[in-house]
Amino acid sequence: MSFKQESFAPVSAQGNSDSPNIWTYRTDDVVDDVIALDYFLPKFPVFNNGDFICINASDETVVGKINKVGNSFSIEVLAPSAGRSSMPIAPSGLFQADGGAWVPVSQTTNQTAFVWGSDTAKTNPGIGNIKGNNADLSLITEIYVSGTTQTGASALEVLSEAARGDFVYLSYMMDNGNFLILQASNYSVNEGGWISIEVSVVDSGGSLSDGQEINLTLIPTSPRANKISIERLYDGESAILVQEPSALDTPQYIQFGGVQGTISDPIQTVAQGADSEASILRINQAGTYRIKTAIQYGRVGASGTSILNFRVTTNGVQAGRSINQKLPNANTTSLFTDEAWLTLPAGIDIVYEVIRDSNGANSGGLIAGETSGSTGWNAAPSASLRVERWGNV
Repeated sequence: MSFKQESFAPVSAQGNSDSPNIWTYRTDDVVDDVIALDYFLPKFPVFNNGDFICINASDETVVGKINKVGNSFSIEVLAPSAGRSSMPIAPSGLFQADGGAWVPVSQTTNQTAFVWGSDTAKTNPGIGNIKGNNADLSLITEIYVSGTTQTGASALEVLSEAARGDFVYLSYMMDNGNFLILQASNYSVNEGGWISIEVSVVDSGGSLSDGQEINLTLIPTSPRANKISIERLYDGESAILVQEPSALDTPQYIQFGGVQGTISDPIQTVAQGADSEASILRINQAGTYRIKTAIQYGRVGASGTSILNFRVTTNGVQAGRSINQKLPNANTTSLFTDEAWLTLPAGIDIVYEVIRDSNGANSGGLIAGETSGSTGWNAAPSASLRVERWGNV
């Protein structure tokens, strides 16, 4: 099979590959008819749609992706792997040609080299280094990468987002015939300053030796949402059996569990005065949080109809509506729950309150449920609070 140039005007016009983001060819029956200036393909497999390839040029090397339709295919330029000193290099590392300049592609590593190490142990490879878990490249099932490149640029955040199905392309800077194409078989793991990634070998060529400078290109193939998780920040339950207002029309703040956290944490829970439990949820870091409350209320051995109102305040000002409950019977308990995702600024204090309305009887409040006779069952606390937020966003 040979290939004939179909569209190459931007390259022939400028004499280099700084401009095009798509190179298009078509299959041709004329033997040895390849019109592509000085460009050629060092590895020539049977192309499939979505394959990643390395294109070796007289002045530079690029990573490309095959977009195949019938007998025609295009090579989408994803990144320069090594090239002329005059070639524009953007700080985020993986590039896509856009007009006359290379622009960074999101979710990519810095294109500066790492150094290959021969040690195969699952340990910190050291700053600027990368290694695999097997001396035989074709048998590698896990790689270990420093969160910092040889030039001191941080790659930790991007490498931490490597997801199942993503491709990792490694090549020796001085000779890209020595390369390794890997596919992540699981999410990357931040080991604390360095990253481990479980992989399978897609293709390899030549060898990577101890001390060689290696280019690493991360090519995402799946949405980053695959790795989104929910991080639980607080899960508190009150050990106080009864929380009641002291009188009619006298608000009582609700205690919901233990004191936790400091000003350096995303959130903290704070006790008021000499209280044994927290009644303030303090937001220290702006973000989107899921806040879930559960309040069990009722009364014991009283007459008449009690009216309880509940509310939440932020920095002392009520947020949203009041929740109204009437208690016409003695020895009754009910449960109120609320759950919401809220985008909150830093510096917010959230407090939950209960009050006995003066239009009703002076009885009732928060009452823990009785579970002591239900062997093996969890408690039914008077109040509980759970706080979560998105992780890996």
